[in-house]
Formats: sequence, structure tokens, C-alpha cells
Amino acid sequence: GDSADAAIAAYRADYTTRGWSMNRPFAGIPALLADLQAAGVRPAVATSKAEPTAQRILAHFGLDASFEVVAGASPDGTRSAKSDV
Repeated sequence: GDSADAAIAAYRADYTTRGWSMNRPFAGIPALLADLQAAGVRPAVATSKAEPTAQRILAHFGLDASFEVVAGASPDGTRSAKSDV
């Protein structure tokens, strides 16, 4: 209903402005990514988060250069299902 739609809109607005920066990489992930790159693995990200948000999160934690491809939901909603990403 309308209340659920309003709650979702409020969550997305908050996540877009500040919530994204409250993420944290799991312990050991930066080292794991470095090891994978050294071994010639080409890591990628597939997420249902909006692609620009995913890129912002990775850059915020200095992990963006660790991934060859970052694919996420499109901001206009045309690619939003996990199976589409």
C-alpha cells in the first residue's frame, strides 16, 4: 500500500545520501582481492544495488580497482531483478 511505498522511498532516499557509507567490507576481503589479482583472477561484482551506488561503495573503501566489472541495477529500473544483473 501507500505506507509501504512511502517507507521504501524513505529508505532509498536515506541510503542514497548516507546509508551507503555505513557499509563495511568483511574482514580479510582487501587481502583476498589482492591475492586473487596476483593469481590472475579477474574479479567482478554483480549486485541488486544500483550500479552507481555499488561503484561509490567500492571506491569509498578503496576496492574499486580490484574489480574488472561492476554490474548492478540500473538507476531507471530497467535492470533491477538479480537475474537481469
